[in-house]
Amino acid sequence: MLIGFRCKNFRSFRDEQSLSMLAGPTKNLNDQVMNVNGFEILKSALIFGANGAGKSNLFKAIRLSSQIIIKNRPDYGYHDVFQTMACDRSEPTLFEYEIEINGEFFRYGFELMLDQKHVVGEWLYEIFPVADERPMFVRHSNNTVSFEDEITPFEEINGTLFIHNARRKDWWFGHENKNREKIYRVQKWFWESLAVIGPNASLLWDLEMNESDIEGITDVVKCFDTGIVGSGFCTYALGDEPVDIVDNPRVKKDSHVKKGNYGIFRQGEDGRLEAFRFKHGAASEFYVNLNEESDGTLRIMKLSPILFRDDKDCTYIIDEFDRTLHPMVVRGFLKWFLKKQYSSHKQFIMTTHNAHLLDQELIRRDEIWFVQKDEEGSTHLYSLDDYKVRFDKDIEKAYLEGHFRGIPDVILPEDVDDGI
Repeated sequence: MLIGFRCKNFRSFRDEQSLSMLAGPTKNLNDQVMNVNGFEILKSALIFGANGAGKSNLFKAIRLSSQIIIKNRPDYGYHDVFQTMACDRSEPTLFEYEIEINGEFFRYGFELMLDQKHVVGEWLYEIFPVADERPMFVRHSNNTVSFEDEITPFEEINGTLFIHNARRKDWWFGHENKNREKIYRVQKWFWESLAVIGPNASLLWDLEMNESDIEGITDVVKCFDTGIVGSGFCTYALGDEPVDIVDNPRVKKDSHVKKGNYGIFRQGEDGRLEAFRFKHGAASEFYVNLNEESDGTLRIMKLSPILFRDDKDCTYIIDEFDRTLHPMVVRGFLKWFLKKQYSSHKQFIMTTHNAHLLDQELIRRDEIWFVQKDEEGSTHLYSLDDYKVRFDKDIEKAYLEGHFRGIPDVILPEDVDDGI
């Protein structure tokens, strides 16, 4: 699980900003807090703010830094993040995570010069609820790495991370380092337990579309008044939905299922291509091509694993979750996630404009975050828990009235402004 994330000098985040998933002093909705070996960790976080305030920049910081960790490519996803932004290209950019893996806790981060694709520092600590941190490795700017009581040269190409090489025994300098397996598990967490999903992306890629997966997808989509009553694989005919297979590294190489932007396909027993489709209306015998479904239905389908999967720990981070979705669907989706008792550790973090979610009967104060830009264009991230808010306060109304900031200051031309 994610315990916290920090970043600095990235896009509109000039000063260091932190998102914490640790529970605050709030006492209501305790079933939305997971207690793991002394740490009380929240199930969700909702991030509100005006257009252009920096919500998506937080998402991009997590996506970019996690992909650098997974792929270890110094050029992966780099772009001119300083253009028209508040940051300083002459200063390093910071990314740091605090995470939980199987009841153990770690703090991992790195600093790099984005323009030069050059790592200037990297560190991993094991952290404890009531004890000091224990350093597992610290990479220094002089191309050395320290392991507790020893310092070893590190001569890898600039721009690549030390953590990515934990599986390679030749990196352990002729002996088995006792931290090696834990270091590998931290790097693996970003691949297996962190899903960073953009507004049009999908969580279906690593599903095998077995009977259980199909039932789970269909049950979720049916619950949101889409008119869908069933689903199945149908023989594909030329001219149906486009077979635009998407290459995704999470898909198993031997998978018999292929997925595209508007379709899910497999080879039938007779060797012919079959397409996954939904059926609408109890009396209908016809299945609808996925590219003919509404955007909202496709959005629910693509995000349905958040609700029905319970086979692995996962932190889902979704940008613009409510895009194309009715406000009541968004609320129902979130309520389903928060109230269901999963056997795995799951978290759901979203950016949203849906002020109807600001309801203390649905979410805790410490699960609500805002972003606000200052006059210099720098984004600040802060929690509702920073305010002394009563449990019975209408926080939606207070937010829209500007009491917590994080709303747009709309100024209409004089000839149309009638005092909105």
